[in-house]
Amino acid sequence: MRLSFSLDGDSMATSTESRELCALDQVRRMLAEAGSFDQIKAIRDKAEAVRQYAKSATLGLELQNQAAQVKLLAEREAGGLLKSMRLHGGDRKSATHAEGMTLKGLGLSQNQSARWQLEASVPEELFEQYVRGATAQGKELTSAGLVRMARSCRSSQARDPGGEGRFEHVSRALRSMANQGKRFTCIYAVPPWSGEDPGARTPYREIAASLAKLPVASVVQESAHAHLWVIPEAFLDGARILNAWGFRYETFLVWAKRPLGFGRYWRPAHEVLLLGVRGDLAFRDSSFPSWIDGQQGPPADRRRLVRQMIERVSAAPYLDLFGCRAEAGWTVACQEVKAV
Repeated sequence: MRLSFSLDGDSMATSTESRELCALDQVRRMLAEAGSFDQIKAIRDKAEAVRQYAKSATLGLELQNQAAQVKLLAEREAGGLLKSMRLHGGDRKSATHAEGMTLKGLGLSQNQSARWQLEASVPEELFEQYVRGATAQGKELTSAGLVRMARSCRSSQARDPGGEGRFEHVSRALRSMANQGKRFTCIYAVPPWSGEDPGARTPYREIAASLAKLPVASVVQESAHAHLWVIPEAFLDGARILNAWGFRYETFLVWAKRPLGFGRYWRPAHEVLLLGVRGDLAFRDSSFPSWIDGQQGPPADRRRLVRQMIERVSAAPYLDLFGCRAEAGWTVACQEVKAV
């Protein structure tokens, strides 16, 4: 893959900043379309070159951080691929791997590999919080800052290896809202199926068991909808979770995404949003197809699209079980904890 923009100093003039912004837009598009480790790494290296030039030429923190954000996104993508390769034992003899599949062959050091996998372990919402926080405070976005966040997440996971702390937090919020008489017509859940430390990943069945224990049924109306994201491996567990929450499984929406890494069986390229129905509540808009092409755009845009779809098909009031920030018209469970 060849990137078409240049960083030659002689070409930089008064239009430098606008041209570099165009270059970053091009890099973002290329990252969305990249399908191999080499492509992702090339994008990362080019974004880092833009970041370094913006800093040395004092083009402003905004441009510098835009380049840094692309670099971090690419490092997270690369870290996910490296994690997949490592989890499958580094089988260099496999016909699905090129000969000489080593860190040296990939142009990486062990330190880079470890750092990028740590960066990939940060959940998307926390990554976006890091980006927003640094931008609002006028600070530099850096790999070191993201690695510190990843290590903080890992420390939390080490203290609570089963993830019960987060689930207990949501559980206490649900009990508190139930005691206050709050009831919801729509439940939305994006469980922490991934995002754990790569070296201490919680088995998804343990996560499913923790989800099933949440007292969701205590805060839902007699007729309601539940929208539950599951990874493909946990499809059947998802149906059981909905049943434990007081919903019957009805159907699902497929979110098609760009493949990353190698799967244990098929190469993973989709996520599934299960629909649970309680009572006889109908969809308010049945015109949406059962799949979405989610390969384009940043994760935040994709999540906003799904929320907008849910608002079209399901009635308020809305409860987000695992959200990290408030949204207009939504209650976020983690922000509702009160003394029970």
